[in-house]
Amino acid sequence: NMESGQDWLRSKASAHEALARREQSALKRFWHSTLALMFRLLAGGLAGLFATYLTHLGFDAMTPMGLPLVA
Repeated sequence: NMESGQDWLRSKASAHEALARREQSALKRFWHSTLALMFRLLAGGLAGLFATYLTHLGFDAMTPMGLPLVA
């Protein structure tokens, strides 16, 4: 399920954001902030990848050859 995958990625991002706020070391704050950003980007990318694939299929279906059943 894509939504549960996104929720998991968002929860990981939130956990790293909380760790970054509590961290005293600048290097560790940077590390946790970077991981949080990575998880947020992956969560958005997951939805984008799915939407892009569906759009690609839709455009292929409108071509004269349509969607081939066997590549």
